[in-house]
Amino acid sequence: QSLRRDVIPQILSNVGTEEITKAAEKIRREDSEKKKRKLKRKSKSKKDREMEKEMSVKKDMMSTEKSETKLRTEVTPFQLQSIAQYMEEQNIMGQVDAQRDFKQLTKVAEKIKKADSKKRKSKSAKRSKSTK
Repeated sequence: QSLRRDVIPQILSNVGTEEITKAAEKIRREDSEKKKRKLKRKSKSKKDREMEKEMSVKKDMMSTEKSETKLRTEVTPFQLQSIAQYMEEQNIMGQVDAQRDFKQLTKVAEKIKKADSKKRKSKSAKRSKSTK
């Protein structure tokens, strides 16, 4: 019985220490994971900041520098205005031409109708004379 009494406290103490070590390991793992997360966040934020700086520098460079082709092809407001006026005039002239063409076509159609009606009248007059 003395052996049993000695073994039981040892088993209990072993179980207790195992639970404690497991809990300690769990805490260590959680702490290391938290540290890793923090490091990732910091590195991401540093990378983001660096990227933002690079992008802003590039945007500034692009906005201040104009390429030669852009300078050559850049249109002034006066040019735009004259182009708009030209297009408007062309549109108006096109409408005038279309109206003129329509009037001419209607005149030609009226002449043809008159000529046809004259022919009909003359034919009918000839018929009426021949029947009398």
